[in-house]
Amino acid sequence: MEPGGILRVGLIAALLAAWLLYRWYRRSVTAGTWALVLVVGANLVSSIIRRGAKPGGPWESIDPRLIVLFTNIMIVVSLIGLVLFRLYIEGYTDPAAIRRRLRRPLAVAAVATAVFCACTAWAYAIGDPMEMYNTPDISAPAGIFALTGRLYMTWVFGETGIWAIRWLRHTTLITKIGLVLVAAGSLILALSTAIDSAAALISLLGFRVPDTHGYVAASDTLGAIGLVAGILLPVLLGRIQALVVWMRAWWLHRQLAPLWHAVQALYPELVLNVPAQRGIGSADMRSFRARRRLTECADGLARLAGAPPQTGLATELAALSREYYPAIVADQRPEDTETLTSVMTNDARQLVRLSRAVARQLDVPTDPQKGNQG
Repeated sequence: MEPGGILRVGLIAALLAAWLLYRWYRRSVTAGTWALVLVVGANLVSSIIRRGAKPGGPWESIDPRLIVLFTNIMIVVSLIGLVLFRLYIEGYTDPAAIRRRLRRPLAVAAVATAVFCACTAWAYAIGDPMEMYNTPDISAPAGIFALTGRLYMTWVFGETGIWAIRWLRHTTLITKIGLVLVAAGSLILALSTAIDSAAALISLLGFRVPDTHGYVAASDTLGAIGLVAGILLPVLLGRIQALVVWMRAWWLHRQLAPLWHAVQALYPELVLNVPAQRGIGSADMRSFRARRRLTECADGLARLAGAPPQTGLATELAALSREYYPAIVADQRPEDTETLTSVMTNDARQLVRLSRAVARQLDVPTDPQKGNQG
């Protein structure tokens, strides 16, 4: 393998391993995680093997029949990744349910792998080089090997393409874009492998067929690009979307801290204090904490407007509230806070402005022993 190829492949492998370890550390490994690892990892290993088997490569002396066998097994592994991707999009998270759904695909994959191994052993036994060109003189082991692999790929790609089209109406925008790419890539690959399967069968029967190598190679490249891009988009962009949600929730939680401490000092019974959380936390947890702090601040201001306690802090906070948070005066605070950390509503903006005013103008006591997870 050329030096640039080694560096590129090594970088991809390192990034893939680092991402998997990170997801494992966060205890958030899903079927989508394994789908990405199998699809990208299997294709990466297959690329390394094919490049290394070329003249001058590190394993050019290995029998080409073993190279063909191993790379086809990697194709089977990557296609199992497609099945896992489908389960991820369908929302399967229970390991037992995932294993049940994998039984049939794994059984078919095992049968295909067994045929590959049997044909390779057959080719060794009769001294056949097992060349899989679609010609009338193709040998029986090579023909059966090629036909089995291509029919298997046609089945998986066709099933995946049809599934992706059916699921378009059930998903979010990012996932829909990914599924369009998956459907297009899968159907292109299904069509090209079906044509190649028919050519292999006709050749095995002793008839001559037109050369389909150029068409199949171009179709495979185009289909693979669409398929891999479609898998990467919902899996990786979903993580990016979660990061955006996490950052927005972290910002809101932090901006409300001065006001929240003032409410905590006046009405400690309204505030839920828990020990400080270690680590950065998930996007869902960050959103929950931000919504909770938002709600506690608004509830404290509502109580303050009704019957403020006779303290200097209460008087000053009430005056700032009338200036910076008119929603509490007009009693227009929204009841639903689910969207407040994804879309910055006017109510949340007013609370942030009030919190900033509190930080500038009031001396608010804080008690770090009580935690700051509100």
